Amino acid sequence: MSAQAMRCREVSRYLSPYADGELAEPLRERVAEHVAGCVSCRRELTRLQSASRLVAALPRSAPSPEVLDRVLAATARGAGEPVVRESLRKRHSRRTSSPAARGIHLLPRLARAARIPRAAHPSRAPYDSHGRMPIPARAAHARPAGLLPLLAASLVIALATFAFLRHPFAPQLAGQSSSPPASSVADVLRQTRTEMLAHGAQLAFTPVTPSFLPPGARFASAAVSPASAAVGQRYLDVVWSLNAPLTTLHVRQSPLALAARTDYTTGTPNAALAWQAGASPWRAGQYLPQPDRMAVGQDRKTFSISLDVGIQPVAGGARAEQARQAAVAVLRLVSLSLDAPYLFVQVTAPETSTSILHYIAHGASTAGPATWEAYVDAAHSRERLSVTGARGRPLYTDIIAGDTALRLSPADDTYRQMTTEAAGGLAALPTDVVTFFDGANSLLADGELWNLGLQKLGTRQVYALALVGAPHPTTVYVDAKTQRIVAARVDEAASARPGGASASSRLSPAGGCPSYSLIEYLDPAQAPAGIFDTPRLASYRPGAAIATVSCTASGS
Repeated sequence: MSAQAMRCREVSRYLSPYADGELAEPLRERVAEHVAGCVSCRRELTRLQSASRLVAALPRSAPSPEVLDRVLAATARGAGEPVVRESLRKRHSRRTSSPAARGIHLLPRLARAARIPRAAHPSRAPYDSHGRMPIPARAAHARPAGLLPLLAASLVIALATFAFLRHPFAPQLAGQSSSPPASSVADVLRQTRTEMLAHGAQLAFTPVTPSFLPPGARFASAAVSPASAAVGQRYLDVVWSLNAPLTTLHVRQSPLALAARTDYTTGTPNAALAWQAGASPWRAGQYLPQPDRMAVGQDRKTFSISLDVGIQPVAGGARAEQARQAAVAVLRLVSLSLDAPYLFVQVTAPETSTSILHYIAHGASTAGPATWEAYVDAAHSRERLSVTGARGRPLYTDIIAGDTALRLSPADDTYRQMTTEAAGGLAALPTDVVTFFDGANSLLADGELWNLGLQKLGTRQVYALALVGAPHPTTVYVDAKTQRIVAARVDEAASARPGGASASSRLSPAGGCPSYSLIEYLDPAQAPAGIFDTPRLASYRPGAAIATVSCTASGS
């Protein structure tokens, strides 16, 4: 009998450990099942995961040697000795201090708090009631040097806080404790929506509002111009202030097409500024009043939209490139949030050890155009690879089981035994394709994968993630229950080109080989029956060797 479904009130206490991967089964599965069908809990989980992504993206830093020397000296002293405190910033006469410095100043208290008798720590079960692994109790007779891990961890937390305040996407906190806290992104989005709707009656079109803004964004203004023009000639400008190294984000929605506007011009095709998740593509452009600002634009049926972002002058090639990448990410995320709601989901790489890998690949080869279709059962060392040539002409089929391999030629009903090293061809996915799945969360964080929401893949409920800069419409499917990637499809026949004519992706490389139209990870029960069986060879006869068809870059 299955466990009773959890309610939002019960799930709320587990969302944070679930987002961090700390829940044990079966609690993790119950929470996942609830989140998959609950919009409010999924929204809260998305918020927690977004915070985790920001922390994970923080640049690493290390304390000065003097800080480590003082920590070591402090831990070597007796229990009654004070611990020397070290700040990452110079001393000021003002009483207020930075959050990072206050974190450093907590080290003495943490050191004293760690000196607790063992009796204060009752024994615990392998997992507590929240499904988390407990922290082992420390022995009462531990030497003072045993405090080093705690103090080091505390120092890392303080340094992370310091680094977070310097991150380009982090909210700018005021230096004085009396300053009001910065508005949350949700508050800024609500304010933006209210302001844009308030101006809608003055326009000949219905403006669209973003569902994503970078952390620390602050609403600046919304205005309809020119005020004296007819309704059909008015456009809407919205501006937000951003954290350094970015300055402001500006969105203009106009009743004119991009080609008819005098304030905006289409730029030179730029693969870094080309993407599409909705019905219309976004492409690089130039906002003429401020040509130094990075910009993209989109034409819709009744109006056009342009986005441009300012970047502070930054010294140094590496820092300038980081600022440019941050600007591209903001443009991509904000523009796509005008097409489809921003829905972040934390995904996991495919389960390869217990799945049957099935893929179809195409490309130029030593025998002309070729298609490879493979089934790979890594758990049992079995593979089946069928290769066809132009117009679907069968070339051969390899069946591998353990240390034996058989190559069949359907064209002349011959077979040949061969070594497993010579058979298989493209049975193993290239490293760059595996890396694509392993790095899916980074692609989601930058907006290169865009969550289009829940869909059905067969009988399974999945999230459909669009690869927005691909040369062909590409969708990655994630199981809504397990959050594992289960498939990827490329629609090579579609006329849409999300990333533009010169785009390339790991699944569809420009001039590379092979390109994939399908990659899926099947439950063994879903694989075709007998797919790995060696057929009876009564109708086959031994034949000559059949050359392996190799995939080669076309150069086109």
